[in-house]
Amino acid sequence: MAMQGALVRGAKPIMWSPVERTALAEAEVEYYDRKVPVIWVKFPVVGRDDGASVVIWTTTPWTIPANQAVSFSPEISYGLYTVDAVMSEEELGFAPYAKAGEKLIISDDLAQSVMDGAKVSAFTRVSDVDPTGWALKHPLSGMDPFFDKPIPMLAGEHVTADAGTGFVHTAPAHGEDDFNVWVESGRTTQDIRQIVDADGCYTPDVPRFAGMDIVRTSGKKRGEPGKANNEVIAALAESGNLLARGITTIRDAHSWRSKAPVIRRATPQWFISMDKPGPNGKSLRE
Repeated sequence: MAMQGALVRGAKPIMWSPVERTALAEAEVEYYDRKVPVIWVKFPVVGRDDGASVVIWTTTPWTIPANQAVSFSPEISYGLYTVDAVMSEEELGFAPYAKAGEKLIISDDLAQSVMDGAKVSAFTRVSDVDPTGWALKHPLSGMDPFFDKPIPMLAGEHVTADAGTGFVHTAPAHGEDDFNVWVESGRTTQDIRQIVDADGCYTPDVPRFAGMDIVRTSGKKRGEPGKANNEVIAALAESGNLLARGITTIRDAHSWRSKAPVIRRATPQWFISMDKPGPNGKSLRE
């Protein structure tokens, strides 16, 4: 296989324990409920005069710096919505992130739940939209050139209108569905951004977040959330692209040894290409 040129170096997300500093098989993982932050984030659409943004929802804010795409479904009905009024700080006890006049693009089936999460008290549906072929701006693109890369819209079968916004934040280094939709779109594993190291910390080249941990790996608070989530949420708020935030409970993977949460992290691996031509002009499939 090597002589035919069929070995290809790439990357694929696997379950990784920052505490044990190792990959875990499914048999080494246990699932427990835990409380996590949930955020709604705006991705401005490139080239729109109205300043509209596609909205995503995620329970892993720390993966936003690794975002490389947003996924949608051609089977979902999407609409452009205008925020007409937002609940006041006096009513809520805190200042909402949503602002009157904002233009948001979300699934019609989930519009009410998104607006409720953002504390929007009145909104108007303006028109139908088709996100096919759009390019978006990374929500942190104004912070540093590191994030100033076009974000494509990718059609994915994993996208539903059951929860969230009808759009899925896609970080191919940190999720199986994310990885699959990335490579199925014709993009390569070599293009996947790997910005989290074996200790579960951002690598030194990541602006503002370098060295911050996702999960605490030592001491009395081992297994508890590190600095990453809170710092990413703060950066999104500063960028003006945080629409809302909250807390939810999910059932998530934990290491059976340390009982600490595990993350999904891309690691370098060797793959066998069944279609790449070798020196004899034939692929392994042939």
